[in-house]
Amino acid sequence: MKPWIIIAAIGFAALAGMQGYRMGASANEARHIAALAKAQAEALTEARAATAAETKRLIAAAASAAEARALEDQAYAAPVENAVCLPVSRVLRLNKR
Repeated sequence: MKPWIIIAAIGFAALAGMQGYRMGASANEARHIAALAKAQAEALTEARAATAAETKRLIAAAASAAEARALEDQAYAAPVENAVCLPVSRVLRLNKR
């Protein structure tokens, strides 16, 4: 057998191996990019849900604080009838908190 045929076959095998390696690497990279995009989309969805829940919580906390301030203002607005104890209406308003 002629040596140039063996050298050509080895060269062809090396080129085929290199091309296969490049194709496999690019396919693997594409798979990782797709997985990263999916994970980012899920994280964005979860972040939006968490933001909505936090907004609802903050609105509820603000409403509760406003109600507490209103009750406290009503309690302080009640005239002092006795220096020893609080009037019943004032205590009942403070107990609503």
